[in-house]
Parts: sequence; structure tokens; C-alpha cells
Amino acid sequence: MSEKGVGKVSVALELAEFLSKAYSCSMRMFENASYVEQELPNVKIPPRLRKQAAVVCATWVSNKHDILDELDDFHDIAAPSESEVKQARVERISRWLSEDFPQLNELVEKLRVLSEQDPKFAPAHILVAESAVNVLRSFGEVRAAADRYFAAASSI
Repeated sequence: MSEKGVGKVSVALELAEFLSKAYSCSMRMFENASYVEQELPNVKIPPRLRKQAAVVCATWVSNKHDILDELDDFHDIAAPSESEVKQARVERISRWLSEDFPQLNELVEKLRVLSEQDPKFAPAHILVAESAVNVLRSFGEVRAAADRYFAAASSI
């Protein structure tokens, strides 16, 4: 196989890895959103932060559906793995997966401060923070896979 052929195989493998990681991350978002939504009524949390948590969870659920649709559509694109069209889609999926991180960070930080002031709010902080960590770890894998894909695609 030629060097270019090996490069194309490498790009295709890195793209497949990215798609797998993106799927896993979207499912992780959904699972954690569902868990937070289920457990939120069981913890003490001020109404404004309860609403903020509900908004973050709703975004995760919505993003999961959008990302799964995008992943389904991805396979219908009649273009090489290294094409600009596919690279733009990889970037879009990555952006969708991370678009609510600033709001999530704000929520976790507010809950942290609140739980330091009053321990009765610690369970709410733990609930949201642990779910955030789960999602952020999964997204880190997505971002690393995207970076490897872009590096492989640029080498062709």
C-alpha cells in the first residue's frame, strides 16, 4: 500500500474513533442529565440554582438528540474521510458537546460556594459536580480523538 493509502486508512480509523467517542459522550451526557433530574428533588438547593441545573440537563438531553442525528447523517456524506466537509462536521459535533460547559462551570462553582457556606447544600454540589466530571472526562476523550483526526487529515 502506498504512503498516501496508509494515510487515508489512518484518517478513516481516527474518524471512526472520533465518532465512537462522540457517541459515547452524548450518551454520557444523557445518562448524567437523567440522573441529576431524577435526584434533584431529593437534595436541598435554592430554586434559582435548581432551575439552572434543570436548564443544563435539558441542554444535555437536547444535544444528545442533535448529536445522534448528526452522527447518523455523517455516514451519508459521500466524501473522503479527510474532506473539509467531514472536518467541519467533526468540529461542529465537538462544539455542540461542549457548548454548555460555561453554564455548567458557573453552576458547579455557585453550588460549591453555597455548600461551603451551608453544608445542607453539599449533596446538591456533589450531585452536579460528579455529573460534570463524568461528562468532562468523556469530552476530553472526544477532543483528543478530534485532535488526532485533524492531525491525520492534515497529513494527507
